[in-house]
Amino acid sequence: MAGNTVKDMTINFGKLDKFEGHDFKQWQKKIHFLLTTLKVVYVLTTPMPELVEDATVEAIRIRAKWENNDYICKGHILNGMSDSLFDVYTNVESAKELWNSLESKYISEDSSSKKFSVDANAWWIDSGAMTHVCKDHCWFKTYEPVEDGYVLYMGDEHFAPVHGKGSVALEFSYGKTITLFNVLYVPKLRKNLVSGPVLNKCGYKQVYEFDMYILSKSGVFVGFGYYNNGIFMLNLNKVPDDSDSVYMSSSIAVNSSLCNYPSI
Repeated sequence: MAGNTVKDMTINFGKLDKFEGHDFKQWQKKIHFLLTTLKVVYVLTTPMPELVEDATVEAIRIRAKWENNDYICKGHILNGMSDSLFDVYTNVESAKELWNSLESKYISEDSSSKKFSVDANAWWIDSGAMTHVCKDHCWFKTYEPVEDGYVLYMGDEHFAPVHGKGSVALEFSYGKTITLFNVLYVPKLRKNLVSGPVLNKCGYKQVYEFDMYILSKSGVFVGFGYYNNGIFMLNLNKVPDDSDSVYMSSSIAVNSSLCNYPSI
């Protein structure tokens, strides 16, 4: 089962757009995730083991493994680049040198670009939430208002009014889409939150590894997220605007039970 998940992830990574010299930070996170999955990312931070004249067989084996993994790591980084950039960087000796060269050239451009600021409409995984919550109505594909007086209680003893609930479709960067049902519409909140416990109940497997979040179901890779300021943000394909949504209102009020929610 785990083997199938890794295979699916590798195939999906092969379908990603090549790095063309822009959107570096986003591309870098995807490549780092792939290298972590393949268990070769360590060569980016671990020096090549030295061999002394009377090296043991074990030392030789470790050196050979590092060199092989460095080759694989470098190959995947290059394979994720456009043909023109591939030609520029193909003669770089090691994966670490390649990685550092790319960071040196492109990361400063990212820091000055508004493209890479965290979008206010992003979705975040909350392992303590008992329900999905959305603050932006543009995400809803189906929607019904709730009766006045329904509120969402939070861990800090504050509460926010619930305006309605419905379904939301989230499309991951690798093409797979999950639909969240019974999502509460609470405009006063600061983040759109996906409930980890609800995903578990729906049969999804969630793995937190280093600074990555991996989502799969029945052994099939669905998508991932990455650690950002104390919480994991899902790596989605796009953020809709009002023109993208199918925002369906109904005059029928939905009886929505109150739920406890942690401080956000």
